[in-house]
Amino acid sequence: MKLKENILILGASGFIGNVLYKELLPYYKVFGTYCEQQGLYEDNQVFHRFKMEKDDILPILKEVQPTIIISALRGDFKEQFHLHKTIAKYIKECHHCRLLFCSSASVFDAATHLPAYEKDRPMAQSEYGKFKYSVEKLLREHIPTQHVILRLPTVLGINAPAVVQLRQAMKHQAAFESYPNKIITVTTA
Repeated sequence: MKLKENILILGASGFIGNVLYKELLPYYKVFGTYCEQQGLYEDNQVFHRFKMEKDDILPILKEVQPTIIISALRGDFKEQFHLHKTIAKYIKECHHCRLLFCSSASVFDAATHLPAYEKDRPMAQSEYGKFKYSVEKLLREHIPTQHVILRLPTVLGINAPAVVQLRQAMKHQAAFESYPNKIITVTTA
């Protein structure tokens, strides 16, 4: 009998990470990281407090020994890039481990006149898109066969950060950045 995979979700307390945690938990041994939600997770044996600006990820990796790492982090781009460099080095040394990186369709945001496809070369204009592409490039160079890039479109849900920001903007009659001609379908909603 094969043992369950050990999955570590970086950013498991966030919107995407938490949904992934709940979906994977019945089938796998799932661990996660949280940053700020002290009261919610501090007594939980599978959630590890991790603040990438000051904490080292290696003790968590050594304790959990994940076979799959899912990166669903938010935060400072420079700190995230450094963290992914450390994770890539760890994965390169641990041949049993793989990384699923939650990237963004924003890596194509400079090409607004054409649809973007998986094999197209990314053209990012926004800082966010450029950052996500830089991590993708890092992973392709350092762990070419041990990573998967998941390019997510805008993620919306009842408590998604973008929806919460929209509600706050409406409540305070503040401006809210939107995207003209943004197409939302059942597969992207």
